[in-house]
Amino acid sequence: DGTMPQIMGEANLVLKAVAVSGEPDGAALEKLSGSVFGLRYSTEKDTLAVQFGVNVTVKRRGMPSGPDITIETMDQLHQAVFTRRILLGVVNGQFDMMGMAAPLLIKGRVAMRDLFVKESELDWDTILPEKMRVTWISYMRELVMTGQLVYRRCVRPEGRVEQFWLIVFFDGSDVAYAAVVYCRWLMEDGSVVVRLLCCKARVAPLQRLSTARIELNGAVIAV
Repeated sequence: DGTMPQIMGEANLVLKAVAVSGEPDGAALEKLSGSVFGLRYSTEKDTLAVQFGVNVTVKRRGMPSGPDITIETMDQLHQAVFTRRILLGVVNGQFDMMGMAAPLLIKGRVAMRDLFVKESELDWDTILPEKMRVTWISYMRELVMTGQLVYRRCVRPEGRVEQFWLIVFFDGSDVAYAAVVYCRWLMEDGSVVVRLLCCKARVAPLQRLSTARIELNGAVIAV
């Protein structure tokens, strides 16, 4: 028993603020830096957002030495130096806890895998050949143009539910494999509501596997 600060204090945690869904975005949300679990959060709209950032400058002491690429500065991508080290930073810099942006982010992971093909003979600081640059410029332009992906925090619909199904799909290819989870509600009035809950996507290994085995990998991450 006790107040929330007292309860959290037992674990040496400090309660910064309590932000309630439905209330206007305000001081409580600002104390949480406007985010929850690394995702932008709006209490007023009750939405989460995956934000995409692209920075191709060299890091100094773990921090980029220049600003992120914006729609206005996308032309700088054509003059930027691309190395395996810099591109890994771009790929790892995207955070998507629920996998909502998996169809977009898996493109970067697949392109990153291709940089490790023996025939490419690339070291961590080797400048990419022009043919590979085209693929990465296209991918980073897509990230910048998208900007962010906003989705509902709460997936349950309003109203009385008669039946609930959790539906899982999985599949695989020579490039990647994935699993996706949907929620399906049969409402009291007979209507059906289906919403995406989460997704996982993984890059297929360079060592080629049979299609059946890759599809089974999709089943594994679906569990």
